[in-house]
Amino acid sequence: MNHNKINDKFKQLSIDYLYHLGLDTSLNLKEIFGNIKYVVFTRTNNNSKIIANQLAQQWYKIKNDSFTFLPIFKTERFYMYKVGSVIVVSHGFGMASMLICLNEISKLMAYLDIKDVTYIKVSACGGLRVNLGSILIADEVYNTKFEPYMYAYECGHKYKEKAYLNQDAVNHVFNFAKNHFNYNIIKGRIVGTHDLFDEQGDLNNFLEPSYTHSDLIEYFTRAEAHGVKGFDLESCEYAATCNAIEVNSIIINAVVADRYDNTYSDSSYLNYEKPALTLVTQYLLNQEGII
Repeated sequence: MNHNKINDKFKQLSIDYLYHLGLDTSLNLKEIFGNIKYVVFTRTNNNSKIIANQLAQQWYKIKNDSFTFLPIFKTERFYMYKVGSVIVVSHGFGMASMLICLNEISKLMAYLDIKDVTYIKVSACGGLRVNLGSILIADEVYNTKFEPYMYAYECGHKYKEKAYLNQDAVNHVFNFAKNHFNYNIIKGRIVGTHDLFDEQGDLNNFLEPSYTHSDLIEYFTRAEAHGVKGFDLESCEYAATCNAIEVNSIIINAVVADRYDNTYSDSSYLNYEKPALTLVTQYLLNQEGII
């Protein structure tokens, strides 16, 4: 994390409230959190719980599988856990919720004076002609026009930020996965969208879409020509924000649906996600000084 790129105004506050995490700077944050090396972001509370439980079982040497590792501080918005030098936090669905969580976690890293930290985002995605249950490790991130940029507006003015993933970090986790996991591990580009329906070519939306089945087939064909393997909800803003503050970031997705037919079931959804969650846990346990 490049602290020279951080807004210096928030550090001038007498007390800064990281409201959605339930933290503020009146607390002794360095004593509570210590030296954080990794932050894992999940979309759901349940997935953050699964990873935290797996890590805690190793950290505390718990032999009984039937235990519950509790989140810390507020739980109305996100679930946050700390195990060793790892924070696991759920960021909710979509770019807006993820950016709130990412902003407050990054401010926490700034208050901890941490410079060498890696962010890992793990969640579900819809694939393009990818076997369900595959683990997709993103090597590049696009917006819906297949550009490696996040577009946003500030005070009515449009700006863009490069969505970039550090290739050394990407290859490190990809090689670990290929060498240690007997699953279909693929590397490819992913598109981050603003919603789960229209921008991902779902014809089953509540409102009549502006496109036809032929339109979405043509769009998916162009996506594949750009090397796109999947669509998710947050990757573009996540990668762009991490790149802006120079944090190494990794995106790991469990392929739970095929965007060409948009079919999946609740019973299979979590089963498809579990290998990706376990990959994150095992990758962290393999890193020196984590547990």
